[in-house]
Amino acid sequence: MTLPRIVAIALACALAAFPQSTKSKALAGGTLIDGYGGPPLRHSVILISGERIT
Repeated sequence: MTLPRIVAIALACALAAFPQSTKSKALAGGTLIDGYGGPPLRHSVILISGERIT
């Protein structure tokens, strides 16, 4: 193998070891009903990041 090919393979292996970043999404402007009997929250924002909803 040539040196550039070895370097490219080593770099690809190193980058594959890092976890991929998760993209975040924001749902804005909707009405949120919390399910606990409270009043609906108008113009709310829901953030989704990976598997977490806040």
